Amino acid sequence: MKKHINLEVIITGNPQSTQKWQYPMEAIREIVLNMIIHRDYRSSSDSIVKIFNDKIEFYNPGRLPDNISVKDLLSNNYISIPRNKKIAEFFKDLSLIEKYGSGIQRIVNYFKAENLPVPEFKNISDGFMVTVFMGSEKLPENYQKMISRKKS
Repeated sequence: MKKHINLEVIITGNPQSTQKWQYPMEAIREIVLNMIIHRDYRSSSDSIVKIFNDKIEFYNPGRLPDNISVKDLLSNNYISIPRNKKIAEFFKDLSLIEKYGSGIQRIVNYFKAENLPVPEFKNISDGFMVTVFMGSEKLPENYQKMISRKKS
């Protein structure tokens, strides 16, 4: 992923510069971990990541369970039941995940902390899609003009 997204180098006046990725990498990591843990491995469909100039789409086979809506996810009003319990336990043992059901809120909070738009979560076809947006204020001016023309 890092190969396809931008890295900003910020000159601070200190001997070392600061580096900042186009998207919060902690959130991207959490999305990818969720894709592995919650994927429907019975499906022959692929997990897909599409990187665009202003957004990244993460598609994974396996919709949300019928008793959990996107609204429930965003309001943290649900009980997380990993589709692949053994994989989830393995990741938890490796300290790659903290606790079940806390990932979506962390993703949202990482984006809010960077003043980026909240990711979009939705069931689509037989799977689930997360779309993260860079935010037009982060784009160079000529890109902003191109995007606003496309929307018109």
